[in-house]
Amino acid sequence: LRHVQRAHQHVRIVLGAIAEVVELDDEGLCCGAGGAYSALQPELANDIRARKTASIERARLASGAVIVASANPGCAIHLAAVGIHVRHPMDLVAEALA
Repeated sequence: LRHVQRAHQHVRIVLGAIAEVVELDDEGLCCGAGGAYSALQPELANDIRARKTASIERARLASGAVIVASANPGCAIHLAAVGIHVRHPMDLVAEALA
């Protein structure tokens, strides 16, 4: 949503009503899975993912956060492949409403 629709704040507002939202310190750096990038350029995508996971780890250590919210399926798969707990934002909202 950040890179294509430029609408990432809307998700944060909705999630903020049900959970503490922790921003990463990487200003929206891609996770390395954009489009087919992780399949076509796996080494570079893995290097980008390593920077993203370092940012996630810094946020986890500072806040205790345990879930990464991502609406991008490629990002979710790419991050989950290295053990990061990724959930779709609407799954989090549905769970909160249940």
